[in-house]
Amino acid sequence: MTPARLTILVLDDNGPNLKYARTVLESRGYAVVTVADARAAWRALADERPALILIDLHIPGVDGLTFLRELRAGAETRTIPAVMMTAYDLPGAAQHAMDAGAQAYVIKPVTIATFISVVIEHAREPT
Repeated sequence: MTPARLTILVLDDNGPNLKYARTVLESRGYAVVTVADARAAWRALADERPALILIDLHIPGVDGLTFLRELRAGAETRTIPAVMMTAYDLPGAAQHAMDAGAQAYVIKPVTIATFISVVIEHAREPT
C-alpha cells in the first residue's frame, strides 16, 4: 500500500506543529488534512475516512482525550487508528490515552524518523 493512497488527519491547535506534520507527511506521499479544533475535526471526518488521526492533548473546545473517547463511541469512527501526540509528559498520561482508545502516546517534540515510524506503524486503509 503506497502512502499516497492514505490520508492522515492531524488535530493540533499549534500552527507550527500543523505545518511540520503537513511538510513531513506530504514529502513522504501522504495526503494530509490539518485541523485546529475538535469541531473542525468532526467536519473533516464527515467528508473523509483517514488512515490515521494524530491528536494533540490540548485542543480548543474539548481536550484530546474527550475527542478520542467520542471517536471511539461513534459507529462510523470507532475503528479509525488514533495516536496521541503531545508535549504532556506526566505520569499516567499515556495510560489515560490508551484507556481512551489511542494506539500510541508520543511525546513532542518528535524527530522526523520517529514521526514517520509512528505513522507507518499505525496508519491503515480505512474500512
